[in-house]
Amino acid sequence: MQEKNEFKLLDQVDSIKNAVKNYQHKPLGRQRRSAILLLLIELDSELNIIFQVRGNTIRQPGESSFPGGGIEEGETPLRAALRETKEEMGISANEIEIWGEIDTSISDQHIVHCFIGYLPNYDLKNLKPDPYEVDHYYTVKLDYFLKHEPKYYKLETKPVPESKFPFELINGGINYPFYNLNKWLPFYTLPEHLKDEVLWGFTANCVHRFTEIIKMKNA
Repeated sequence: MQEKNEFKLLDQVDSIKNAVKNYQHKPLGRQRRSAILLLLIELDSELNIIFQVRGNTIRQPGESSFPGGGIEEGETPLRAALRETKEEMGISANEIEIWGEIDTSISDQHIVHCFIGYLPNYDLKNLKPDPYEVDHYYTVKLDYFLKHEPKYYKLETKPVPESKFPFELINGGINYPFYNLNKWLPFYTLPEHLKDEVLWGFTANCVHRFTEIIKMKNA
């Protein structure tokens, strides 16, 4: 009996070892995978970033954002970003020169890939945003962001005693020192002619990181 158990254990060890060895690692959790495209265009001999403002009938209405969305089954992040850009802004993949991918944002809810694209010889008059997805768009000179830093604000959140979360199962209960509840969110003050636009949160974070990468390269 002991010999049979030893063989069974060896089989189990080999099976688990092979499972771990062949496993393709990925972020832990059930995050929604998305991809976005930060687009650069030359206007009056200066590079500008194009922002779209989300339509009023979709999630997060009125927010400044980049074209992008969920990655479909069997789709690469870049292909998803290009597809969404076509759907939202009417810009075809063959009109975009992809320069590369910058940092991926990973949270408990989302994994977002951010690509940098350039529109050579593109006329903004040809832009045809989907009126359902995009309320309007605007551009900001890249040089403006290179000279102006965003301001970060701390968003503080606290556990709610009346919620259904089982605080009683945790050592310390509702007073447990949850370390990931608070976030620092960036806000940009835009040029005066764009005073009605708000650039903050994830989109602002991508812009800030992009400018940091440029400054590191030129340091």
